[in-house]
Amino acid sequence: MFGYRGWIEVAHSADADADADEERLREVTGGLARRIREISGPHLLDPGWMNGEPFVHLAGFTDHGDERIPSFFREAGTRAPGSYGLPHVRDDEDPGHENGMRLTGTVRGRATEGPSPLLPPRVPVLEDPFHVRARPRTAARHRWAVARYGVPAPPARATSGNARPRTGGGGPDAHAGPAPTRTRPAVTGPRPAAVDG
Repeated sequence: MFGYRGWIEVAHSADADADADEERLREVTGGLARRIREISGPHLLDPGWMNGEPFVHLAGFTDHGDERIPSFFREAGTRAPGSYGLPHVRDDEDPGHENGMRLTGTVRGRATEGPSPLLPPRVPVLEDPFHVRARPRTAARHRWAVARYGVPAPPARATSGNARPRTGGGGPDAHAGPAPTRTRPAVTGPRPAAVDG
C-alpha cells in the first residue's frame, strides 16, 4: 500500500515583498496546476487559493508506490522556491521503512525526507498487530513486527467442531461436492512371505 497526505503552501520566493508580484505568483501556480493535470490518476492533488494565498492539498492511496508523487513535491519546490509544506508518505514496499510514515518537509522550496517523529511505528502504535492466520504476506509482516518491535502474538483462534461440514446437511454451509472417499494407507517396507497351509 502506498498512501500520502499533506499540504504545500506555494510561494514563488521567500522574499516578503515578493507577494506583491501577483502576476508572477499566478504564473507559478498555473504551472503547478498544469503539472497536476498531467499526473492525474487516482490522486488528490488539489491546487487552490484561500484569502489570497495559493496552496496544494495532497492525498491518495494506491496498491504500489508512484514516483510521480514524491517527484511532484520536489518539483513544486523547484518551480516555487519560497514554498513550504509537510507531506507524509507511507510505502510498505520501501525497504527499511515498511512500518513507518516518511515525512517530506519542504522549506524554501527544498525537500528533505526522514521518518515522521510523531507517527512511527505503524504497528503496534497506529494499527493492531497483523494476524498470523491471514494470507502469507501478512503473516510475514507480523513476524517482522514481532522481531522488530516485540509485538505480542495474537490470541489463538478458537474452533468449534469440525471445520468442514459434511454432505447431506442441506443447510447453507453444506459441502457442495461429492462425499470424500476413504482409501487404504499405502503399505511400505518388505512384503511378508507367503505361508503355505
